[in-house]
Amino acid sequence: MPERTPTEATLLIEYQKAQDSAEHHDKLVWTVSSIFFAGLTALLGFIVKDYTDIKEEPITLLVSIFALIMIYSLYVFISSFRMFKNESYKRCRIIEKQLGMEQHRRKAKEIGKQTKMMWILLASYFIVFMIIILNYFYSVCSCN
Repeated sequence: MPERTPTEATLLIEYQKAQDSAEHHDKLVWTVSSIFFAGLTALLGFIVKDYTDIKEEPITLLVSIFALIMIYSLYVFISSFRMFKNESYKRCRIIEKQLGMEQHRRKAKEIGKQTKMMWILLASYFIVFMIIILNYFYSVCSCN
């Protein structure tokens, strides 16, 4: 069977589906990230609330380790769904080139500022919880 060339209508439907997929995955990233960041902030608040009284408590270590697991999980989640989103936008750009459109081809260089801020925020939480863990071990070791 000879290879068929997609019609303009077929390309427009595929374009819409790729656009919908990209937007869906982008919303998922931001929604889940917001929930995780709220949880991480709550965990941090739990630790910092009475830090002078609980810094030698094992719960500080457990909460911080749980926070690091949350950070890693969020990193994996963001990375995988960003890949899906970027692949969908890549397909949109290919279809735009075929149809003479420019929506995503113009914006390709503008994407990334918000994502950089998310990575900075994630790294900041990671550093804060690592400092808490290191301080916990320092407190435990210096007491002996």
